[in-house]
Amino acid sequence: GEPPEIYSKFLDSLAGFIVGKAGGGALILPMVTMALGFFTLVKSLITVSASVILFDLVLGLVVETDNKDTITATATYAAVLGGFVGTSVGAGAGEI
Repeated sequence: GEPPEIYSKFLDSLAGFIVGKAGGGALILPMVTMALGFFTLVKSLITVSASVILFDLVLGLVVETDNKDTITATATYAAVLGGFVGTSVGAGAGEI
């Protein structure tokens, strides 16, 4: 059948909450992984690469987005994680 055109306010709020928590987790988990224990540039680059690939797969296969939105969201996500790596390396913690 066809999906409904109008959703209940509770269902819309619940969906927003779930998407917000998933988006926050997608940012927090890689940052925690990079920050815990010892910091190396290799560990951070592997973490960022794996996270970006996983984010792109979920966005492309689970969430219904067109190609332009997928590329934009993935590039933005990679930039945020790359900024975290850049500021950590800039602080003098980038030994290989």
